[in-house]
Amino acid sequence: MPTVELTNKDLLEIWSALGWLRGQVCAVKLAYAVARNTRKLRDLVEAYNEGVDLPAAVRDFEQKRIALCQRHVKYDANGEPLTISENGRPTQFQMKDPTAFEVAWAALKAEVPDVAKLRDEHIAATKEKLKEKIAVEVYTIALTDVKLDMPPAVLEPLLGCIVVEPEGEQ
Repeated sequence: MPTVELTNKDLLEIWSALGWLRGQVCAVKLAYAVARNTRKLRDLVEAYNEGVDLPAAVRDFEQKRIALCQRHVKYDANGEPLTISENGRPTQFQMKDPTAFEVAWAALKAEVPDVAKLRDEHIAATKEKLKEKIAVEVYTIALTDVKLDMPPAVLEPLLGCIVVEPEGEQ
C-alpha cells in the first residue's frame, strides 16, 4: 500500500467522503477500498478529534454562543437558518439585526473574558493543527473501478490519494 502525505484537513475531508461512501451500495472493489481505508484512518481521526476537544468551560460558553445565534439568526419559511455562502459552502448565518447580535456577542464575551480568550486560542490552535502533515498508508482503487456516481465534493478529496487514475491515463 502506498504512503501519502496529508494534512489533518485532508484527512478529515477524506474521512467525510468515506462516510458518504459507506452509506452507498457500490461495487465490491470500491466497497473493499472504502472498508480498508476506513479501518486505516479511524484511529488517526479519533486521535485528531481528541487533540482538539474543547475544554469544559469553553463547551459551556459555546452552548451560550449557539443559543445567542439562534435568537438572532434569520430563518426561512421551513424554520431553517439562512446562511451566507462563499464558493458554495455556508460560512456564516444571516442575522436579523447584525448590530444587535454584535452587541450581544460582545456582552457574552465580557461576562467571561478568560473563557472567551481560551476559546479564541483553541480556535487558533485547531487551525494550526489542521495544517499539520501526517504520513498515511492507503489502499488505492483505480478510477475506472469506482463505478458509482457521486457528488464532486465526495470524489475530490479522494482523487490522487485513494482513487487513482490508471497508468497512462493521467
